[in-house]
Amino acid sequence: MPLDWIVGRAPCAEAVRRDALRLAQPRLDLDLPATLKSGAMRDALARREFRSVLYMRLNALGGTWIVLAAVLRRIWPGQVALEINCDDVGPGLYISHGFATIVVARSIGRDCLISQQVTIGYSDRGGPPTL
Repeated sequence: MPLDWIVGRAPCAEAVRRDALRLAQPRLDLDLPATLKSGAMRDALARREFRSVLYMRLNALGGTWIVLAAVLRRIWPGQVALEINCDDVGPGLYISHGFATIVVARSIGRDCLISQQVTIGYSDRGGPPTL
């Protein structure tokens, strides 16, 4: 079963599609393309950071999607040293490189760009931030 076939059938498919569109156009000051070019989803899924975001989205769905994400992660690993701990992530999340990146947030809004070697979290003075 190809990974892009599974993505197309997941309840989070539209969010993953916008993630791929944001990957195709990472500049936030420019419009996103209206559609994905042929092969763009496969190109996105070839990136470990993109797969890490996909697995986070599948885990958030709960149930059998958690098991599926665990199996997929064994076959197609995500990015090493990229941790995302957030239950509410808007579409269009773009992780640039993602190595040594930790994100702990209450929520992440639409079209968020996070670069490599970034730590976002909370201190002992309060809860996690909203991005």
